[in-house]
Amino acid sequence: MFTGNVSEAQIKLLQQKAIDLKMDTLQAEYVNPHLADFPSHKVSFLVKGELKGVYIMSTDPPSAITEYEQLLEETLDLVNWTKME
Repeated sequence: MFTGNVSEAQIKLLQQKAIDLKMDTLQAEYVNPHLADFPSHKVSFLVKGELKGVYIMSTDPPSAITEYEQLLEETLDLVNWTKME
């Protein structure tokens, strides 16, 4: 396991991005019923004080999800991760 810190400014940036992308209007899941044994994941975000999660098992999720996840990955890449003992 690893531990790291995300700054308050980074959290606010992620929250604002979720608002700008209107993430709170997304469906609860995007699943392609024709896919079998396909990787899935869930992305959660806070919008206007409410935690929302979206389950994704699709090769073509909405662009808002892709854009938000890209910012999330870029943010987490900046974290100085330390291995926990």
